[in-house]
Amino acid sequence: MKESRSEKHRRVGMGYIAQGATPAICGEKNIKLLKTVKAYESHTGIPAICGGFGLPAVVTCPGARDCIRGCYATKGNYNYPNMVKRLGANLHGLGTTKQSATIAIYTALKSWYGRNFKPMAVTYLLRIHDSGDFFSQYYLDSWTQAIKTFSKAIDTKHTFIAYGYTKSLHLDFTRFLSLDCVKFVQSMGGKYQVDFDYGVSAIVPKGSTISGGWIDANNDDAIMDLGVILGHKKIALEYHGSGNGSQCSDGTCSRGRR
Repeated sequence: MKESRSEKHRRVGMGYIAQGATPAICGEKNIKLLKTVKAYESHTGIPAICGGFGLPAVVTCPGARDCIRGCYATKGNYNYPNMVKRLGANLHGLGTTKQSATIAIYTALKSWYGRNFKPMAVTYLLRIHDSGDFFSQYYLDSWTQAIKTFSKAIDTKHTFIAYGYTKSLHLDFTRFLSLDCVKFVQSMGGKYQVDFDYGVSAIVPKGSTISGGWIDANNDDAIMDLGVILGHKKIALEYHGSGNGSQCSDGTCSRGRR
């Protein structure tokens, strides 16, 4: 019988943990994250350092719907052995309780910060879940507690921003979004209805007219990420794959107007 994706991530992740691996923030050399750093530095004039924390896609995405079929995080680099190891270790190294997950995330934050410490003013940009999503309330709450503790412990010259996208809109994000350093938006196209009182991102068809107050990401993920980091409420990115790929069925991104 063919091994399922979740079984593979568990087997490989647990094997990597047995070798001494722990959940970790990586990505300081990730091309996509470095583009976001460049966009942030160009806009603010402040040096930045990037990092990313991911989980196995699909199996940790309870709010996903149509996006499962063409999920970018199930293809390419995400299938490389080292990436499968890392994502599996990140998930299974969290444990199964809020306490264990909080400790694991806080430890990962401290380790990332320590190895990237700079004595000057700098912004630390953390992309949460370039792969995967918030799979439960206790896991979301563990991020809230870990970030709250970590943000109080960093050097006063430093700024920390955790950003990303989520379709897990059935969870309570109140405490998480109350943290000043958290910049998250809802991603359209999932199982759950978005609330336009909060930030929203959408994938639109190729050649769409982006209007109605939406930020045009200009086919550039870095611009989309910068919009999230800067707190914009409506952000659109043109679909890169084959077919339509729309989350805005009218061919524009004006549906978010209230």
